[in-house]
Amino acid sequence: MKKEELVKPLPSSVPAERAILGAVLLDNNAYREAAESLSPGDFSLDSHRRIYARMADLAESSRAIDLVTLGEELVRYNDLQRVGGDPYLSGLLDGVPDRPSIKSYIRIVKNKTLLRGLILALEDIIERSYDGAQPAEEVVSLARTKIDALGDGHARASREGHITAWGQIPMLDNLPVGEVSWAVDGMIPAGGVVLWAGESGSYKTWLSLCLSRSVHEGSDFLGRRTTPMAVLYLDRENPAPLVRERCALLRIPSSEDFRIWGGWHSDAPPLIGDRRLLEIARNSKPLIVVDSFIRFHAADENSATEMGRVMAEVRALANAGATVVLQHHKPKAEGTQYRGSSDIKAGVDVAFAVICHKEQNSVTVQCFKNRYGGEFAITARPSLEDGTGFEVTRDLALQREHGEKALVLKIVREQPGINQGQVVKRAGLSLHRTRAILEAGLGVVWRTEQGPRGRLDYYCIDEEASVSAFQPSSSEMLKSLKDGFFDTERVPA
Repeated sequence: MKKEELVKPLPSSVPAERAILGAVLLDNNAYREAAESLSPGDFSLDSHRRIYARMADLAESSRAIDLVTLGEELVRYNDLQRVGGDPYLSGLLDGVPDRPSIKSYIRIVKNKTLLRGLILALEDIIERSYDGAQPAEEVVSLARTKIDALGDGHARASREGHITAWGQIPMLDNLPVGEVSWAVDGMIPAGGVVLWAGESGSYKTWLSLCLSRSVHEGSDFLGRRTTPMAVLYLDRENPAPLVRERCALLRIPSSEDFRIWGGWHSDAPPLIGDRRLLEIARNSKPLIVVDSFIRFHAADENSATEMGRVMAEVRALANAGATVVLQHHKPKAEGTQYRGSSDIKAGVDVAFAVICHKEQNSVTVQCFKNRYGGEFAITARPSLEDGTGFEVTRDLALQREHGEKALVLKIVREQPGINQGQVVKRAGLSLHRTRAILEAGLGVVWRTEQGPRGRLDYYCIDEEASVSAFQPSSSEMLKSLKDGFFDTERVPA
């Protein structure tokens, strides 16, 4: 088909649309049936979209929907003449049965909506194909993504059980409970979206591979504990021999739960938004590393509108159960932490700038956004030749955390039977932080007994176990700390 042949009227469903609008005017209960499936954008005519939108306004404010109220609402929006005036509204009632059933009309309208969306999506793909600016495989992947998204949206709209009324929306008491869970303690939230941003050659890929190895094995990453999970490494940036070489150097074993999908495959990894990635996220709930972000979407990264859509698709992966790490570039300009629209930063939960100090043979991972706490920095020395990865040389946040734990331990040991409120006063920590430390050590370093008025009193279980339980994770930086760091006698009261 030639490009010029596509200039035809889009499929419309005018008779069915008129029947639906007329049925609502005749019986307002028909609006509830229509509202379960239809939005103003589903109507092919602009006049019908305006009429249906005003009907929605009347219904949401519990007002009757009739010729008088609808006409007044259209006048208020300066839309009455745009839709054909009072004669057109009256004409909507022509031919409508006394007891209208609009299910078949709704199906017609939804079908035509899907067809229009398909035509518009394909027009965009054809335009990109004529332009030739993108590689063919990216255009094919984008076409698949667009078509899958249309199909998914149509299926969701037709599926029973989706939220259609106020009473189905969860109340506060129905929200999931529990603390934030971490893929990497205090650093990468499980089920979250994380951004690595750095210049070329700043060890971003090395860090991502080390992160993937640690999460797969359940071993420490940058001195912090990890939660084991499956890993999907999506790579459109590096050639296969380089990836294989780096994985061998880091001693990453081949495993059913560690998959690398690269651009060298005959079926290259799909763009973000592809239905296959959503299915993987739902079924495996893996860590998904995207290397690099710019290669996995066709949007203008400086456009807030376009990047907003891309970040929404990234969030959909996290909502489906994946933990997503986006590897991104930053310009060389000082003070700029990442490249592109501010919607990129707005769409992530935690963001890090990766800064390489070549003269010092070190790399700093600087947090510049954190929805779950304060910003922090970790400095490490690359140790790639022996497969170690990175040896932490400085992590003030982790040192502070261990110091707080040691302080609480000292207080409980010195004053057996102390309660939570008393610990807060003596430690000078917040109630939230004190409670978190006490809960972390319960059954490990201390036990509780019921005290007066139902309060819980804390007692150390075993002094030797108490000290070892809060020891830092094994990394050279933490090992090099003086033994006195966890000698509670030397922690100030």
